[in-house]
Amino acid sequence: MNIDLGTLPSLIVAIAILFAGYLLVARIKPLAHYNIPVPVVGGILFAALFALLYTQTPLRLNFDTELRGFFMLAFFTTVGLGADLTQLRKGGKNLLLLLIVVVLFLTVQNAVGTGMAYLLDLHPSIGLLASSITLSGGHGTGAAYAERFGALQNLHGVMELTLASATFGLVIGGLIGGPVAQFLISRHGLHAHTEPSALEQAQVVTETLSSRSVLETLSLILIGVVAG
Repeated sequence: MNIDLGTLPSLIVAIAILFAGYLLVARIKPLAHYNIPVPVVGGILFAALFALLYTQTPLRLNFDTELRGFFMLAFFTTVGLGADLTQLRKGGKNLLLLLIVVVLFLTVQNAVGTGMAYLLDLHPSIGLLASSITLSGGHGTGAAYAERFGALQNLHGVMELTLASATFGLVIGGLIGGPVAQFLISRHGLHAHTEPSALEQAQVVTETLSSRSVLETLSLILIGVVAG
């Protein structure tokens, strides 16, 4: 039996999954201690329940994905709005070192992906879609490239592969990144600066959340999405 959920019901389910993640992270201390992302926790729970529903019952839920593209664009727009050039300049040589390491591992990802594609007798574009395009670029970047690669190279099923690869990278990154970061923090005795300097205190602007501030932020996001 198929049940089609419209745009708003699908959105409600997505929000419920996110709040389930918040609840679990708040109640299960190891999740918070190792910085496991809330969306990953909620998403894994939903995936397990949905897989159980799909394999053990004849019920089939079909979610509307019309808003998916817009929300992905809006997400990346908010990342841009939160960029702070002052903080980037403060990074100095450590940030430059991080950039070099990231570029190096992006190259390694692509080399492994295309190499495995050749070994499995697949198109090299599939190897790229399963490497840095999705593992580093995420769902939005992967979806954009999958659409173009599929059209130009006449590849079938690349969108499903792309979304699966991006989801896999997001989940595994969240499950590994948090514990590794916590281990390094504990090993090196790192602590956050709890007392800001006088200059930092002077630069802090306290703004009360209001309907106007929400509308201003929403307007900036919409302008960014449309302009992009």
